Amino acid sequence: MAEIDYHNAHAPYTDAVAHALEVAGIEVDGWFADANDPRDSCITLARSKPGRQRVVAWTEEKGWMYGTGPENDSLNAIYGICDGVLPEPAEVVEAVRRCLAGDFSSTDSYTARLRDFEDDEDGFEERLAAYAKA
Repeated sequence: MAEIDYHNAHAPYTDAVAHALEVAGIEVDGWFADANDPRDSCITLARSKPGRQRVVAWTEEKGWMYGTGPENDSLNAIYGICDGVLPEPAEVVEAVRRCLAGDFSSTDSYTARLRDFEDDEDGFEERLAAYAKA
């Protein structure tokens, strides 16, 4: 298997989370992984109401968030949903389930930076690379 480059190393992790959501019965419309620093990704969930979007997004500095808003516009509600920047996909699924059920008691304001994208001695890259080999 070819080694994945730094700028795309988060794509297999995002794919694993999207797959876990679908296996759990949470319909995913699509996802993308942005290669710019800091790396980020976004999973778009199926719409529950016309004209409304629901997304699960990630950055390597802040981790996962759940957001809602008008379709094709900025999100108007954003919640940090998991501890740490690289939780297991099953943890993300459970956090999304709670949000979809209207339970935001375990969320935060999604403002705290948990790591800097330039950190290179925190084991993050190795943990992220494990998803490319899975």
